[in-house]
Amino acid sequence: YAAPANGPWLLAGLPSQADGTNFGTDAEIARQCMMHLEQDRPDLKHMAGTSGVWFSGLFNEKELQLLISGLPDIDLDDLQANTDYSNWRASDRNIEWFWNVLKEFTKEEKANFLQFVSGTSKVPIGGFAQLQGMRGVQKFNIHRAYGGEGLLPAAHTCFNQLDLPEYKSEEETREKLKLALKEGSG
Repeated sequence: YAAPANGPWLLAGLPSQADGTNFGTDAEIARQCMMHLEQDRPDLKHMAGTSGVWFSGLFNEKELQLLISGLPDIDLDDLQANTDYSNWRASDRNIEWFWNVLKEFTKEEKANFLQFVSGTSKVPIGGFAQLQGMRGVQKFNIHRAYGGEGLLPAAHTCFNQLDLPEYKSEEETREKLKLALKEGSG
């Protein structure tokens, strides 16, 4: 690894983007960050014990990503503008309820939602028009979920897809979405 005089730590040997960031895996980036935190903040290592892998058990991957990166600013208007619908229309009341609920979310809840549907809480550099999926750039998708009452929304992170059941009210939409995020955050 190398630390440029005026920039972030880079993982040596990994290809870099034009802005100086590189394409290291999240796991490698997390490993490097842990090493630097151990070196730069021995007080944290002391508080956590003497184990060489002192983060294990303290944070899961999602929490570590948020710890390192901070909470992102999620532009819901941008996300909404870059959303495709399957068996829904943007004007359907359930979709309007969904966006209303999302707009009420705290910054942390929005980050958890983005993690839930895309596998990362990071906003793409070019905005949601550049959201990456299994096949490259892939918009956020909301699919109608069928199967009866009581279903929770489900996500397919490889496809940036949310399967949204039909609910009877905005309140039910809020309750089910928050429960799905809570249950899916483990």
